[in-house]
Amino acid sequence: MKLVYQITDKPKIYVTKPKPLALAIDETKLPHCYDQKLQYLCLYYPDGTEWNKSMLIATTIIPWAYEWLYHYEIWLGTGEWTGGGVHPIKNRPKVSDK
Repeated sequence: MKLVYQITDKPKIYVTKPKPLALAIDETKLPHCYDQKLQYLCLYYPDGTEWNKSMLIATTIIPWAYEWLYHYEIWLGTGEWTGGGVHPIKNRPKVSDK
């Protein structure tokens, strides 16, 4: 993983190896990723309600990335995201017609 952080911006976590991450059966996109190609993980709401500059990266972003990977492994085996949260709009699962 790679952490990119500038004091004027929010921290970003990218998966660097393996790249690309494997997909669950019948899935075409990773869940909770802001960028599929760069594998930029969605760890918190971008509006500042979950993470802000007063928080330590070591006690927030790093554990959240670990938790994302934990839920990714479950998703990989089951196809179900158990990590909660909201999918970024462009990566929301498609609603099937019934």
